Amino acid sequence: MRKRNLFIFPLAIAMGAGAAYMASNWIAQSGTIVVAAVPVGFGTALTRENVTEIPWAPGNVPDGAFATKDQLFKDGRRVALVPMQRNELILEAKITGPGQRASLSALLDEGKRAVTVRVDDVRGVAVFVLPGDWVDVVLIRTLTNPSGSPENVSDVLLQHVKVLAVDQLVNERQETPTIAKAVTLESCARQAKAIQCLPNA
Repeated sequence: MRKRNLFIFPLAIAMGAGAAYMASNWIAQSGTIVVAAVPVGFGTALTRENVTEIPWAPGNVPDGAFATKDQLFKDGRRVALVPMQRNELILEAKITGPGQRASLSALLDEGKRAVTVRVDDVRGVAVFVLPGDWVDVVLIRTLTNPSGSPENVSDVLLQHVKVLAVDQLVNERQETPTIAKAVTLESCARQAKAIQCLPNA
């Protein structure tokens, strides 16, 4: 029994040393990625204090991510366009370009424009549509049928349109639900023209 223990003990030491070497080698070869160090709200300026770098496999970095703080802040200050939780990835789509303000124009894709339409608690799908959602734009009209009674007719004008803001809020993580009075949508020139033809648009 004693001889067996004398054999197992060096083996355990060797295996432990091997595991430690492999772990240190993996750490040395792994890259990093920038994440939020604390919860960040819309319009918050990113700083070296509210972001941090965590280990990340170098061959598996998502598009638009930043490997280091130096890369993130290389061209100037950045501002959050959406709220982010602690340890959430900092991606180009979630922040402004260098030196930009967190304004509505920063949310627009290239060649797009913002168009606002009036809604109510029914047409605005109550409180369930939030900034960042994708919606269809439907025109509901009341016509008189041949029998003389009113009839509602629905026409789908646009499909899969991005919601930029609800009322004056661009924060999709609102604390309390509200009934929207206006919704701002992202659109191309053709879509904008169709939206502007809506009653009360």
